[in-house]
Amino acid sequence: MSPSPLRRALILGVLGLAAAMPGLVQSAYLMHLLVMSTLWAILALSMELVLGVTGLLSAAHGALFGIGGYTAALLVVRAGFNTWPALLLAVIAGALGGLFIGLPTLRARGPYFVISSLCFGLVVQIVIDKWDALTFGPLGITSIPPLSPILIPGVGRIPFDSLAAQYWTALAMLAVVVIAVGRVVDSRVGRAFQAIRVNEALAEALGVPTRRLSLLAFVLSG
Repeated sequence: MSPSPLRRALILGVLGLAAAMPGLVQSAYLMHLLVMSTLWAILALSMELVLGVTGLLSAAHGALFGIGGYTAALLVVRAGFNTWPALLLAVIAGALGGLFIGLPTLRARGPYFVISSLCFGLVVQIVIDKWDALTFGPLGITSIPPLSPILIPGVGRIPFDSLAAQYWTALAMLAVVVIAVGRVVDSRVGRAFQAIRVNEALAEALGVPTRRLSLLAFVLSG
């Protein structure tokens, strides 16, 4: 169902305001907060797919976020990767992390699932904190360069070293995630996710492969 004219106007207005923020905000600190807020919005949408749509109370989402973030940072800083392939590999690493964590934890239900997912999240945190030789431990990874510039024929070299460019890039990624999550929720698979949230036992009795689809939601979220 297409949105109403009022809703469409509101969406366009919000998008226009969001895109114009670098011209309205003069403080570098506030621009940094806008960039981080956009990234946190992407994280919140991915968690909504598991918690809000499928109804899985997972406590391992921070671990998946960490796996993706450290994958991208380590590939760029330690292996000398271009940032764009590193981001793509980070997406794959997050999905594989969701698969690895979801396979054993989704065998449990209720509070047992929450506790087991929390344990996996703590394990990932401990590995990141203690494996100093790889992750730099509690000090974190510094000197991460900005996104690599893109060379477009006929346009030239597009750099991403300014806060405004980083914000617009994060905003574009957020828009892609919003569209992707919306398409998933409105699809047949998305309706099955919602059936699992409403009544998992009934959905399974009606032939919905609840465990397999729960794992798929975990992987997509990761």
